[in-house]
Amino acid sequence: MRRLVLFSFTCVASLCHAVVATTSKDSPLGGDTSWSFVGTMSGASAVAIGPRTVLTAGHVAAGDFTLDGQSYRFTSTEMAPAVKRKPVDLRIVQLEDTLPGWYEVAKSVGTKNTVTMVGFGQTGVVNTRSSGYELIGGSMVRRAGKNLITSKKSTDRGPSLIAMLDGAGEAALAGGDSGGGWFVNGKLVGVSGFTYTKNSRKASYGFAKKAYFGSGAIDLTNSSIQKWLRAATSRGLPPPESGHPQAVPEPASLLALAVGGVILTRGRKR
Repeated sequence: MRRLVLFSFTCVASLCHAVVATTSKDSPLGGDTSWSFVGTMSGASAVAIGPRTVLTAGHVAAGDFTLDGQSYRFTSTEMAPAVKRKPVDLRIVQLEDTLPGWYEVAKSVGTKNTVTMVGFGQTGVVNTRSSGYELIGGSMVRRAGKNLITSKKSTDRGPSLIAMLDGAGEAALAGGDSGGGWFVNGKLVGVSGFTYTKNSRKASYGFAKKAYFGSGAIDLTNSSIQKWLRAATSRGLPPPESGHPQAVPEPASLLALAVGGVILTRGRKR
């Protein structure tokens, strides 16, 4: 996985791309075969939501979508509009060919719901002090892990869902997980976007009774985002200029999901 890039909004957040979640000191989370419509795009993750439509993080460059070795050519892309004058780190991508399946976007989600994070990126194990996760690589393998949605809030990335990391076995994002999905009861509630810390002086992926490190996703149940999704999917997207969409490259430094699924690495503050 790539290293993370941190930015702040009262607390510190970082871009992400991998799922971490395990209780082991030597056996990282294995590959997942259940969430077969979460694929890869531009070295990160993306999620199918329609016959020819996928979502990914806005900071991930639009490109062809790959599911289990099968590539689907992209034709156009569009960034989500700002919500309450804040940019939203979310993009929709249209494809040329029909996908074998996709996920329904949920209408609502509450805090304390168990969420399954799915993405491609680094993984990790519990460190030798049993104080947190240690990232060990293993990107571009689909992994899934569970955690609880602890809050819903507005961040620098847009309307967001937050899942804090309390201890081993809980999932967290890591480099390569950006654009992956958060699911509740089989429905898509969020798109992975960043990691989050309330104390940048403490180690990333650290365990604590009063959790300070967590993962964040763009909240797809937000009413403004739902309205945009309906409009974008119903009208179709405009063709990209000169055959290429204007995309923001995936940062060289990204986040990770809780060890046991995807892993994040610490980077510099913005």
